[in-house]
Parts: sequence; structure tokens; C-alpha cells
Amino acid sequence: MRKQIIIGFILLSISYQSIAQKADDVLGVFYSPDKRGKIEVYKQQGKYFGRTICCDTSRKDSYNPDPALRSRSRIGVVFLLDFEYLGDGNYDNGRIYNLDDGRTYSGMLWLEGKSLKVRGYVGSSLLGKTVTFERVE
Repeated sequence: MRKQIIIGFILLSISYQSIAQKADDVLGVFYSPDKRGKIEVYKQQGKYFGRTICCDTSRKDSYNPDPALRSRSRIGVVFLLDFEYLGDGNYDNGRIYNLDDGRTYSGMLWLEGKSLKVRGYVGSSLLGKTVTFERVE
């Protein structure tokens, strides 16, 4: 009986570790859709975020709703916020800050091979836009 409990605990631990590894598959560096910049997806307190790490340094966060932030560089801006892993490679319940218009949208993320799909929407996810970020090798 004791042996079965230990084996069960080990199997449960392996299963949990496998799920955590799957969830973290999204972590890493990706090219922006126009290939002129890069983003980094990282994990913080169990949620997933993305920030710009390389782009045209002359571009500013010009459309930010906070006038005090409009002169800041786009590098380092966190634009993927609070995504949760739901299983099967899907991340949801997050927000996307669009540097091109200063608005924040509901969002979802998913992986397709080496591509990160990012969909922003208002209201229903059926009414939105998806962009693709290719993983940096």
C-alpha cells in the first residue's frame, strides 16, 4: 500500500511538471511581425507578459493615454499583460496594449509551431485582429 502511494505521488509530480513545461513553451524571444523588432515573453507571479526588447529607438510611445509617458522609448514597454495558461497551448484573460494607437484590448495568445499568435479584440474574440511573431532561433 505504501509503495502504491509513493508511486502515485511520483506520477502526480511528473504530470504536474509536464503541464508546467507546456505552459512555459511560450517563454522566449520573438521577432515582431515586421521583423524590425523583437519581443520577450516572460513569466511573473504565474502569469505571462511580453515586452519590446529591440526596435527602432527613435520611435516613442506617442499615443499613450498618459501624456507623461508619450515621450518614452518603445523599448522595454510591457504590452502583453496578465495572460493565464488555460491548457492546450492557449493563453487567455490577458490584455494587449497597442503601441500604435495607445489603446488596450482584451487578448489571447497561442503557439503554432515556432510562431506566437497574438489576437486582440474588443468584446468578442470573433471581432479582432491576429498578428504573428516568429520565434528567434
